[in-house]
Amino acid sequence: MFAVVKMTVTREDKTFVVPFSSVLTTLEKKVVIRINNGKTQWIDISQGINLPDKTEIFGNLSVGDTIVLEANEELKPNTKVIAKFE
Repeated sequence: MFAVVKMTVTREDKTFVVPFSSVLTTLEKKVVIRINNGKTQWIDISQGINLPDKTEIFGNLSVGDTIVLEANEELKPNTKVIAKFE
């Protein structure tokens, strides 16, 4: 037997949906890289629901933050960068 279920999921905390490439997984933690005043900041996150090409994240982020699309370990915290928007 199979059942078709439609559920409404609500969250008490703010969540964001980002591409998988924005999440950097190291041996110690998962982060996204935020650009603030021309410098990188590693923001600790937890992951939520995975979609086909994106993932839900929880962390100390705000609407309007600039997040690196292709996160990598070479972008250490406090690295000076110039954000390029496409």
